Amino acid sequence: MSRPAILLQATVVLILAANFGAAQKASEVTKRQPDAQAPRGEVLEWRSKEGRPYWYRLPEKGKESKNLLIMLHGTGVPHGWAFWNYPIAAGRFRPGDIVVAPEGMTPGGGESFNFIQNDDDGGQIAGLIRAFKSDFEIERVYLYGHSQGAFFCYWFAGRHPELVDGIVAHAGNLLANVAHPQLAREKVAIAILHGRADAVVPVECATSTEKALRELGYAKLKLEIVEGLTAQSGHWPLPGPVGELLDWLDQVSAADAATALEVAERALASPKPELEDLVAFVARAEELVGRHRGGDRKELQLRMEQVGASFEAALDRVIDALVELDPKAKEDSATAALFRLAVEALADRPRARKELRAALSAARGERKEVAKLIDRLGRKRDEKSLRAAVKTLERRFLAPERTELARLVLQVLDQAPEDLRAEDRTGWKKLAEGVIALDRAARERLPGILARPAAADGTDAR
Repeated sequence: MSRPAILLQATVVLILAANFGAAQKASEVTKRQPDAQAPRGEVLEWRSKEGRPYWYRLPEKGKESKNLLIMLHGTGVPHGWAFWNYPIAAGRFRPGDIVVAPEGMTPGGGESFNFIQNDDDGGQIAGLIRAFKSDFEIERVYLYGHSQGAFFCYWFAGRHPELVDGIVAHAGNLLANVAHPQLAREKVAIAILHGRADAVVPVECATSTEKALRELGYAKLKLEIVEGLTAQSGHWPLPGPVGELLDWLDQVSAADAATALEVAERALASPKPELEDLVAFVARAEELVGRHRGGDRKELQLRMEQVGASFEAALDRVIDALVELDPKAKEDSATAALFRLAVEALADRPRARKELRAALSAARGERKEVAKLIDRLGRKRDEKSLRAAVKTLERRFLAPERTELARLVLQVLDQAPEDLRAEDRTGWKKLAEGVIALDRAARERLPGILARPAAADGTDAR
């Protein structure tokens, strides 16, 4: 069966499943930014930095597992699919996990959006993982993908093995464009789930995928084929088997100091390191190495010292780039955009506090103002709130949340009253798009600054 035919048939089956299980309408879901004060045990909605909606549920107090579970739907259905088909809201499915069900980035049929193996979809999921890890204490990250979501899971695990501890790929297939770096083969646990009778994605896709991954040397691999289903129900959600395979991920994905160190080392050695990843990976490695009591403790501590030194050197390179031209002096400059991306990582560094004191002090005040405007515009999407947000964009340049405010302004402009002056609409849109473009350019520039410089002989300078 060709892939287009698979996706077309998947659309029909998944829409049936979604309509059958749609117990909670989108209009009934409270919109609330995820943070430590968000309601527990409730279905809540927010938007990614890319502007796509997602539903999430935080575990009730006392039940936290420190796991983040991202559930990816298949073709032709909205993000509510996972909550409609799995008892997440009732607390009977992974009650201790933070469960997030996002919408894809790639337009599908009708008003639907899919997860496709590209940087847009991959970037959104990576951003969601980083965002939740920055706000909550998370040790392990799992992806569950159904149908087209499962295709994407394989790709994402190969593209970002440092962000994923395990996946459950349900009714999917392994495509040729999936990368298989050593870190993925050693670290990422892969559970393959398929119904024996599946008229949409043949079961042979599961068996051939398992064979290919085993030959590639994946260390943690499990195949589960469910018997006794019809050709139609074989492609439908399977809460019981999915829950069991997620339990298996728990067993084989226990975090350890050596793995955490390897993740940090690989991130630091990358030709294009991500600052958010470096901060998280080095902090996690420090924590686990500090708790480690095995016979290799001294060896791991020595490696940790080297990782820490490399990390501080990378941050020093960022500080060098910023002190060359004070970001506050040029207002909305490329330097200010770079500062916005790095401010959280630099805020506690003694050298940064000394040499970037004025900018750091200004950023603290600006962050509070920008956060208030984001909250206000999220609740009241009227012209008055919109004007206040635009005024803040024009006057405040150092808060890292400035890009989020710019994206929100663009969203509100799409729904703005028709009597809004055309010149205001055009000018505000241009301002918001300029902020986003400037930060995108800074994000592309930052990895080159962070990367370890090459020595004169062509090797890495240590």
